[in-house]
Amino acid sequence: MAEQAEELGVEIFPGMACSEMVYGDGGEVKGVVAGEFGRNPDGTPGPNYEPGMELHGKYVFLSEGVRGSLS
Repeated sequence: MAEQAEELGVEIFPGMACSEMVYGDGGEVKGVVAGEFGRNPDGTPGPNYEPGMELHGKYVFLSEGVRGSLS
């Protein structure tokens, strides 16, 4: 199914956790911040910290499972 979606122009980022939601001026979901790596267990940036990138989309789908931290 992923291949069919990609043929339609959908971008899929497997294995990349979202660390926060990005909201528009009207409170709508505009995208997510994804790919943030290197935080310490207490949440502070560690020595190898890499900030995530903002991904914006007309439609935003999250697949977090039953223990999702964003939805």
